[in-house]
Amino acid sequence: MSGFHDRLTVLRLGMGQDDLGQMLRLRHFREKHPDVIIGDGGFGTWQARIPAPDGETVITRYRLSELLDKLCELTAGHDSPAGPANRRTCAAVPRMCPAAVLNIVAAQVTAAIGG
Repeated sequence: MSGFHDRLTVLRLGMGQDDLGQMLRLRHFREKHPDVIIGDGGFGTWQARIPAPDGETVITRYRLSELLDKLCELTAGHDSPAGPANRRTCAAVPRMCPAAVLNIVAAQVTAAIGG
């Protein structure tokens, strides 16, 4: 899904300012795991599909932070031999005040819609 779709999902799900920081974490996770599909699961939830040789694993959570925590747990060690190192990297989120995150998201939405 596109970054623009993520921003629209944030607005539609009514995420609080503290939760907007998780969008940076989501972007980082997607860069490390482009095969995992993450998006709106319906009914105010976030959902992820992790491909597997015998099908897929689907994870659904109400909060993006909880979904990313579970994804980090499940993907630890898949992209590197050191599982604990992956957990540290996956959980790392740049520290930004909520207002700064809102400004970034607002600027990206405005740019995406051509305003």
